[in-house]
Amino acid sequence: GVVVARGCARTMGERGGGKKRKKLYEEMGYTNDNNPFGDSDLGRKFVWKKKSEKAAPRDDRAVVSEIEKVRQRRVEREAAMAEMERVREEERRVRDQSAFADWEVKEEEFALRQTKVRSLLRLASDRAEPIDELAKGVLLVEQADSRRGPSVREGEVRLRATPVRDPRDVLRGLDQAAAADALRGARAFADLERRSRGDWLEYWTSVATICERHLEDGRSSLHGAVAGDLARAFEGKSRAELERTARDVEARRAADGNNYWDRVATECAYALADVAIDEALATFRSKIALEPDSPEPAEPENASRRQPPAERDASAAAVRMEERERDRGCDEDEELFAGEVPLQAASALRKPRYVNRVKTGFEWNKYNQTHYSPEEPPPKIVQGYKFNLFYPDLPPHSKPPTYITLPCPDDPDFVVIKFVSPGPPYADIAFKIVNQEWEHGQRRGYRSLFERGVLQLHFNFKRWRYRR
Repeated sequence: GVVVARGCARTMGERGGGKKRKKLYEEMGYTNDNNPFGDSDLGRKFVWKKKSEKAAPRDDRAVVSEIEKVRQRRVEREAAMAEMERVREEERRVRDQSAFADWEVKEEEFALRQTKVRSLLRLASDRAEPIDELAKGVLLVEQADSRRGPSVREGEVRLRATPVRDPRDVLRGLDQAAAADALRGARAFADLERRSRGDWLEYWTSVATICERHLEDGRSSLHGAVAGDLARAFEGKSRAELERTARDVEARRAADGNNYWDRVATECAYALADVAIDEALATFRSKIALEPDSPEPAEPENASRRQPPAERDASAAAVRMEERERDRGCDEDEELFAGEVPLQAASALRKPRYVNRVKTGFEWNKYNQTHYSPEEPPPKIVQGYKFNLFYPDLPPHSKPPTYITLPCPDDPDFVVIKFVSPGPPYADIAFKIVNQEWEHGQRRGYRSLFERGVLQLHFNFKRWRYRR
């Protein structure tokens, strides 16, 4: 029965296929053997095997494995990108650190150079501090050698070739605070010479050494007798002898370790510093051509023969007036000012006493804002003056003192302000000030008054601002 059924099914299939082939032949004229497609199964039903295979369920383990591979490749790619970014960031950090180190060195060198500029400006405007007196010889030698020294925007600053004081004399009258400031300044100058490979490193090192000696002498008297004996033992020795003694002392210190040899080494260093300073002073004297004293400015041609300078007023009233004005002190931006220019007068006359102040401050223009900061400010400039002169013994109905300004023959950046006395018992007196235009408004600080024997002349300089 089974065989019969299969035979019947095959017969029906063939019959169905025969019908399809017959219909295809009747409609198209194609058979399995005769068709332009070369298809021997043209009459058979088409089955889309790829679709069937794709629709069949896939193995889950293969899918999970493929997903894991994709995820692993993504993690590796992200790690490689992170490593590349880390390397780039490290290179950028090293590059920035190198640039910052160069900038920091340049900034420090600029700040050190400004130390010399400040000393130069204070010396040129008669506002010298102890460190400026210590630097004066070096600045004058550099000026005499035609080296380009520190300059400011207004142009090259020139110093008058006046005598250079011995650094030990400069330090002799200083208290501990002023000597400590001088020591810091000397170390700054030494650092500048060391960086620029200058010729004055030994001089500044020796100045710092004698500053330390001055501070030590002021703080302690423990080694007084011993130090005196050692100082006398080193007197008169040459540099070579002192250097040989220093080497011997260092060898004994290393072998013995006694505090006595520490004291001997210190005194030997002081003696070497004195020798180096003496040699520097000899260099100053040989290379600096001193200028003669400047004559009295703008005196009439028919002036009488030169007389010795007048003495200061020693009356009790004048002394009290001066002390009272000094007790008022100075404002934060002010300091006492002398700058007196010698004038010739009759010996019977006396110079009036005075208490003068100079006003200084910072000018925060575009240039200074770019090159300076509040921590490293620019050099101060003179912004005005306050003159207070005392004439307590003038006759009651005499004319008040007056003032005139005269050109300074040796420096066009300065003028001489001369206070003219109306007559005996006072002589004229003059001061050297900066040559700038004054403000003449009372709201701008101008004051010109003679009252109760006191002549007051206060003024500020005009400040010029650029406007578009």
